[in-house]
Amino acid sequence: MLYVNICFTYYRSTPHVTMEKTSAELHLNRRLRTRLDIIKPDIRSRIEQKQSDQQCFFKGNRTVIFGINDSMIAKYYRTKWRQATIIEQTSLVTYNVKTDDGRIWRRHIDQLRTCNLRSPGSNSIKSSELSKDSVTSDKQISLTPSII
Repeated sequence: MLYVNICFTYYRSTPHVTMEKTSAELHLNRRLRTRLDIIKPDIRSRIEQKQSDQQCFFKGNRTVIFGINDSMIAKYYRTKWRQATIIEQTSLVTYNVKTDDGRIWRRHIDQLRTCNLRSPGSNSIKSSELSKDSVTSDKQISLTPSII
């Protein structure tokens, strides 16, 4: 009788050709644990080791530090972007910025982009100061960020 139970256990833990699942998975909604499962290496410890390696070696993909009074554009959720100036750095990745209409926002570093914008008070910019990637500031024009 013991031999029959062992044979049925292995039979029920063998995947079916057409369904690609074992009969135990179809009946119990889980895989049966066999001797072969005990011999296999533990996948969970391998995954945890790989994840800890990723955390140790990955330092982030964007290391940009902005200075006080730097001109940039900040993410604005009603429209796309808004001209802003850095007021202070509140943490390693967040800044308080003052927008062109005088409001103060707290923005994450991912929501800020550097660009060469002319201030609203200055009327002209020399052609030597303009580069291909610079954006001139008009309130009617939608600003696009230059990705760093």
